[in-house]
Amino acid sequence: MTFSKDLKTFSINFGEVCDKTFRGTSIAMSRGVIEKTPVDTGRARGNWFPSFDTPSTEITSKTSKLGAESIIRTVQKVSELTTDKSFFLTNNLPYIVVLENGSSTQAPNGMVAITVNEFQRVVNEQANKNRR
Repeated sequence: MTFSKDLKTFSINFGEVCDKTFRGTSIAMSRGVIEKTPVDTGRARGNWFPSFDTPSTEITSKTSKLGAESIIRTVQKVSELTTDKSFFLTNNLPYIVVLENGSSTQAPNGMVAITVNEFQRVVNEQANKNRR
């Protein structure tokens, strides 16, 4: 193989690994936030919405005690994610900030802040998983 072909192959593979790592990290971090969201009726867990480049403004009246609908929405949306986009996971319920600030005994330290602390570990896991 010539140097330019080698470089092109490396570039293509590197982009694929980055995209896969970004997608895997986005799913894992989202799942962490969703699963850490305290549950009473399931409305808070059911109102996590993924989006690209701008935060979602969506709200649903549906409940999801396990958060399955939010996780499914995220996995489906993230399948389109590439590193040239920004990923957002948004919850627009008026009381989500109160929950994040520890109003629930189920999540006294919040859910987003705790998951953000896991970011580097998750990125490392995803990068190792996607190496060739």
